Amino acid sequence: MPNPFDYMQLISNDHEKAKEFYSQLFDWKVEDTPIGNNLVQTIIKQPEGPSSGIMPATSPSVPSMWHVYVQVMNIDESLYRVVQLGGTVLVPKTPVAGSGFIPFIQDPTGAALGITQRDETAIIASNALVGMANSAAAAGRAPPKLDAGEPTAAPANAPAGTDPNRATR
Repeated sequence: MPNPFDYMQLISNDHEKAKEFYSQLFDWKVEDTPIGNNLVQTIIKQPEGPSSGIMPATSPSVPSMWHVYVQVMNIDESLYRVVQLGGTVLVPKTPVAGSGFIPFIQDPTGAALGITQRDETAIIASNALVGMANSAAAAGRAPPKLDAGEPTAAPANAPAGTDPNRATR
């Protein structure tokens, strides 16, 4: 399959309760991994299928929900095509430690989806930012602001005024 499902993640307002529920329901083996900023991601260990995890919601206003991600080879081209095909870029591409880049899109019917692109430069930059944030916190300083990386460039044949780097909603 050219663009496979890559990752499934539960964002939960009660991380521990969700972890206990799903590990018991499906007999999943889980492992907690610190990811910086005092956050812990629970990795769901599976012998096959896409990688999966459980993350605590970063705000009480965020409802618990599953996020599904599709992996692409060229995230910039994919974001351009989203807009071209009538979709919406909800969250522009953002570097993610240990992964690459992710944006969130919405299709013309209203369904949301995450897209991933494995990218070593994003992994290195994000890991460096997490390290700097942890060092700053240990020294009692404010953490550095996260940078979303280079702007997403539309393909050379894109119509004037097309900017898939900005949320279009």
